[in-house]
Order: sequence, then structure tokens, then C-alpha cells
Amino acid sequence: MPGAFDRCIREGHDVRVLFNHDPNQILGRTASGTVRLFADSNGLGYEVDLPDTQYARDLAVSIERGDVSQSSFAFSVDYRGD
Repeated sequence: MPGAFDRCIREGHDVRVLFNHDPNQILGRTASGTVRLFADSNGLGYEVDLPDTQYARDLAVSIERGDVSQSSFAFSVDYRGD
């Protein structure tokens, strides 16, 4: 739904981008400015500045080769009724 992520982006929640959902392999986070979130007509999008770590370099190579072409995400809903 249009606007579904506007509040989250506006409030500046600390969103982390993880490799394979592993909290030990952080690719970036909004709190440090290495992740930028945006909402458009397709939904929620993001850009991440990859760190100079082996897992991030390996991921970048796999993306460049076309072996990795998608990402997944997880979130929780904080329902307060407002």
C-alpha cells in the first residue's frame, strides 16, 4: 500500500542489512549512514555501502556475476493501533 513505509523512514528506525539474515555479518545500517531506505511506487527499496570485509567482497562478486540477483528481508510489526 502506498505510504506503508513512510513513517518508518521518517522516524529513522535503525535498519540493518545482514548477509543471509546473520546478525554477525552486518552489511550496513541506517544508524551509521551506510544504508539508505526509500519508498516508491513499487514499495520499499534500499541502497547499502558494502564494508571492506571478505563476506561482503564475496557477495559483491556473486552479484556482479549474476549468481545473486535478489535479496530478502524480515521485519516485525509494532501494532499500536494508531
